[in-house]
Amino acid sequence: MQLTKENTIRVHRQEITPGEAFAEQALQAAQAMPSRHGIPPILHFIWFGHEEPELVTWLRQSVVDQYPGWKVKVWRDKPSGWPQEWEDAFQRGGDDLVHKSDVLRWWPLLTQGGIYFDSDFFGVRPLPDSVLEAEFTGSFGGRGKRPGNRFKLWGKQRSALCGILASIPHGKIVTAMVEDMLQVQTQEWGACGMNVLARGIKRGGIHLLSPKHIYAVGASRKPATWAKAYHHIMHQPKPATECAVHLWLGGKGYADCNTQFLAEPTATAAVTKRILNSQALAAIRTISGRAGLPVRAFRDRDKFTARRRAATDFITWGVKWKSSWYRRGGTNVLYLENALLKQNSGIYIDHAGYFCDSSIATEPQPAPTNTEVAHLQAHVRDRFGWPWFAGGDPNGPIMIACQVDNDCSVRYHYHPGRGTAPAMQPLCDACADHLPAGIPVLVRPHPKARRPLNPDWLLPDWTLDTSKDVYATLRTCRALVTVSSTLATEALALGLPVACLGRSAWENHGVVLECAHDYSRLAGLPAWQPEEWPILRYLCAVMRHQLPYNATPDQVQANPSIRTWLQRAGHPIQTTSLADQATAAAARIRATNAPQVLEHLLALEAKLDTCKRCSRARLQRKIIDLAQQEPADAGS
Repeated sequence: MQLTKENTIRVHRQEITPGEAFAEQALQAAQAMPSRHGIPPILHFIWFGHEEPELVTWLRQSVVDQYPGWKVKVWRDKPSGWPQEWEDAFQRGGDDLVHKSDVLRWWPLLTQGGIYFDSDFFGVRPLPDSVLEAEFTGSFGGRGKRPGNRFKLWGKQRSALCGILASIPHGKIVTAMVEDMLQVQTQEWGACGMNVLARGIKRGGIHLLSPKHIYAVGASRKPATWAKAYHHIMHQPKPATECAVHLWLGGKGYADCNTQFLAEPTATAAVTKRILNSQALAAIRTISGRAGLPVRAFRDRDKFTARRRAATDFITWGVKWKSSWYRRGGTNVLYLENALLKQNSGIYIDHAGYFCDSSIATEPQPAPTNTEVAHLQAHVRDRFGWPWFAGGDPNGPIMIACQVDNDCSVRYHYHPGRGTAPAMQPLCDACADHLPAGIPVLVRPHPKARRPLNPDWLLPDWTLDTSKDVYATLRTCRALVTVSSTLATEALALGLPVACLGRSAWENHGVVLECAHDYSRLAGLPAWQPEEWPILRYLCAVMRHQLPYNATPDQVQANPSIRTWLQRAGHPIQTTSLADQATAAAARIRATNAPQVLEHLLALEAKLDTCKRCSRARLQRKIIDLAQQEPADAGS
């Protein structure tokens, strides 16, 4: 580190970013931004004590970038040749580096002028022109609780702060405040800094920087607070008025915050115990780690809200709030829920949200391939024990499938305007009012319901279903009515007419009778018949997002929502296209002079251009196998 002496002040012109020296010509010859009130184009920073963390260098550079051509001075040592009164004020603080910094910041403003920034500011854009047009500028923040430093400004109690100061050299205002500071005899925190500024504000003439120009993160010094600051700086759009972000690190927070900011990026997963211990989550962590985004996993009941607020990239399980709540602050969220086709068979994963917020309901879905249809039909047969689209009993009852009364998705979020009543009462009332008379009705309480259904909600000729196998009972029914139960999606695989009073992933697919905004549509349920093709499209889309609990990394890598989530996080999955793999394999085998193998590979390459998606996996395996063979083996 090179020190230069200028006007008896030891000034350190620092290497601002690793490996890039601050060039003299950039400091002196570059076109400086104009100063309208005589404020010199100089930026002042202070750093005392231990070695400067890399975070401070990074933050300072962000401020410097907003002022091209300005001279930058980083004050590291006690100025030499000080008058005795300055020396006394400086030594009064003992080893308190904050006190020493409070004293030192007045010296460059008095003798040289310019703009002073604390070391915990991130620059977003230059300060407003009013700062350059004023003789002296001070800033505000905090809650205005300190006696003598309490102002009612911009509708709140606020305190004067010295984090950003601007002055002309030897101005009347700065001279008066320096004289005030030199008379301070106490070591109390802020005595030589913000308390001096507060008294200057009361004397008048000081331009005040509006709080709208400074985004203050908070002084809690907790990792969650620093993570929030990092997320705001790196990912959130900034208002047009925001000029800087204040981290409020104080004198002791730099080392820990340095670790938080400059550590490798990580994602946070808050999931159930079953998912936490599953092979599927291990596979998700493997694929995410390969992409450069390690995942830390926790139980969903373990400080869930704090972890969500601190995370930039977040994996969450279960509907607790609306999908948009999880994305507050620009958080990149991956939503996990029970599988929509046989709940206990796996996990449904979506990058857009839950229920009607999911990508299945909000984004175009491709037509299913033959392989996907075959996989879906096999899943239905294996998990439910019935053939695909086998149908129910046209003379059977209509089943009303109730859900848990305190289910957030039913009580608050995806069942419009029903939050004031018990969750299942509107379902029973709507069925009583609108289902045609003369058709038997079977009411099935949720097996995990904490209290029995109120008999007053049921008509006298309705029957309660307490059978153990709901899927066997469903085959004896002619139709299903529910709010947003997964049983609705499962009944579609049977080809059963379904009416839903809530909103979910089936929205806009035309596969259920959607009654969320018009319960009277229930009257048409007995005559309504679903079409097989829309149901195939919908259920194949569901299966693309669904993973078994024993999922492998290859299955995770193929999941479209996981790929989208990693892409949004800035860590896309790097894959080699099938054509590139085939070309590489061909080039390797051509070198073996094995005509038979070469002929076989060229045939595979030709097939690659026209192959159906259903044969792509087999083709890829063959090419990879060939590519992995040693040349001698390939030619044998």
